[in-house]
Amino acid sequence: MHEHVAQLRKDDRRSGRTVPSLVERFAEGRLTWWPELGLGYYPVTAGLEPYDRDYFDNFDRNARTPLGRNLMQARCDFVETHFSGTLIDVGIGSGSFIEARRYGKRQTYGYDVNPIALEWLDERSLLVDPHLVAVDAVTLWDVLEHIRDFQSLLANVRKWVFLSLPIFRDVEHVLRSKHFKPDEHC
Repeated sequence: MHEHVAQLRKDDRRSGRTVPSLVERFAEGRLTWWPELGLGYYPVTAGLEPYDRDYFDNFDRNARTPLGRNLMQARCDFVETHFSGTLIDVGIGSGSFIEARRYGKRQTYGYDVNPIALEWLDERSLLVDPHLVAVDAVTLWDVLEHIRDFQSLLANVRKWVFLSLPIFRDVEHVLRSKHFKPDEHC
């Protein structure tokens, strides 16, 4: 194994290419699961994610259910316990968290990659890209696992990151779970 890595690095130095990490080499094109390193990776082909009107409308329907309303209230209450300033909701779903916080008179903006969600934010003058500006707080409600390169976003957060994400025991649990979205989750 070590000889193979040494040869890869030697070949890359000769060609002038940047040397990708061993993890990147193994992760190309397939599910990678290394529990001893706390590492899992699933390749998502950019541009094939299902972010469209149906995606937005599904979140809207879910937000209008008793469970959806209770979930939004719990999220608002949780954030309010720790932070009352302006924040950015990243991955807005249908905008229900933003609407709930703004109803409570809290300045809340949003960012998303779904064109329908971007249109929703733009119509309300609520679009802020936290990759480009420093912010005090962000929410990432079941969103972090969708973002391939989230380091630039997190680097711009000065105080609070509120997040939820699915947690899996092992690769079998990932593949059986209703929460795993192979066309979205990295």
